[in-house]
Amino acid sequence: RTRIVFLGTKGGPRVGIGAANPANLLVVNDTPFVIDCGMGVSRQLVTAGVPIPSVKYIFISHHHSDHNLEYGNLFYNAWAAGLSTPIHS
Repeated sequence: RTRIVFLGTKGGPRVGIGAANPANLLVVNDTPFVIDCGMGVSRQLVTAGVPIPSVKYIFISHHHSDHNLEYGNLFYNAWAAGLSTPIHS
């Protein structure tokens, strides 16, 4: 089964009320692939019911701050939540 979850659809780097910054989740055969790491991606994953330590793959579509600002934080949050395997990015 394949599904896509829109974690954040707001464009631009500013944080505001409403939509979160760019991030998406593609789930293929129960394997989560995070696409972009805009501010709030860790929170959005938790809100979507995805355990952060289950993240194994991260793709960054392009290097603008609104797409990669929480890249390092996602690694840290996964580790702090119990991740014991590598994340491929």
